Amino acid sequence: MAGVLRLAAGRGRAAGERTAQSPPRRPEARFSVRRPERRSLSRDVAATAEQLVVLGVPAARVVDQRFVHEHPQIAARGYFEDIDHPVHGLIPIPVLPFRYGRVSRWSHQAPPTVGQHNDEVLEKELGLSRAYVEQLADDGLIGCRPAGL
Repeated sequence: MAGVLRLAAGRGRAAGERTAQSPPRRPEARFSVRRPERRSLSRDVAATAEQLVVLGVPAARVVDQRFVHEHPQIAARGYFEDIDHPVHGLIPIPVLPFRYGRVSRWSHQAPPTVGQHNDEVLEKELGLSRAYVEQLADDGLIGCRPAGL
């Protein structure tokens, strides 16, 4: 694998090929991790990944998860649906990776905001009194925005 990577970087020999200048191999050399060279920082990521794939090395550009919904294949497969959020506007929401013919959308409502369902859950579901819920809010134990904001 290291030989393939060296060839892809344009600075190596075929596997097993040695020269008179080659230092003797140390057993621990197989396991050493070297810092990336400066020239690797200037290489085009997509072209490098393509070269590695041609050489039989599985490779792809790493995508920041905040932007994975923008990938053409992910978008074409419908893995995200846009939802209108009351605070953030139109946001992509991940959905189930399959469809039924009778289901046009998986998402029909935006994710809840912080504290949106406090009263419903605490009073209606748990049976707490309104005064007690108000006391919890006054004590800062529940709220409608994260602490410190």
